[in-house]
Amino acid sequence: LAVPGKFTVAVAALNSPPLTVFADDNKTLLGSEADIARLVAESLGLEVNVVPTSWEDWPLGVTSGKYDAAISNITVTKERKEKFDFATYRVDSLAFSVKSTSDIAAVNGPADLAGRKVIVGSGTNQERILLGWNEDNRAAGRPPAQPVYLTDDASGNLYIQSGRADIFFGPQSVAAYKAALNGQTRVVGLGPKKAWVATTTKKG
Repeated sequence: LAVPGKFTVAVAALNSPPLTVFADDNKTLLGSEADIARLVAESLGLEVNVVPTSWEDWPLGVTSGKYDAAISNITVTKERKEKFDFATYRVDSLAFSVKSTSDIAAVNGPADLAGRKVIVGSGTNQERILLGWNEDNRAAGRPPAQPVYLTDDASGNLYIQSGRADIFFGPQSVAAYKAALNGQTRVVGLGPKKAWVATTTKKG
């Protein structure tokens, strides 16, 4: 639980560089999200306590007081504003990436995802966009995309490389990092909406 004198921060999306990755000790979290947590704690004169968690855990953890805040690529949405307060710190840029040998050249709209298997995180902004595009596809008589829900980055890499999924839809920074790191994937499009990523705290 959050304790006085410490800034207890939930960080999810584990092992998704450059956002988060474990150091060699398999305990210390590195990456931009952990760095933001440390900077905020420092500005408040508090000791930082970064707690690795799952994406599904942070909303209840922040609401219940288990965490003072969550810093985990959390996009500000109208629905989330009803339950949480936000302090934005960067633009939420999303990207579509595919296996480097994929025949998919570009993703510019709903038609490009029709009938494809698309990896998204449950309860994310990208899931909301994908489901909206599926409605557009149905209305146009095209098959919807099939969402593939995974909770860790390693599974996503395996699904893309083995052909069990066609497209990964997630943070642009992660997609660009992976493509540059080993050349096994490439970015084929960016998400359609500009949004903001924020430090997230309990309402009030």
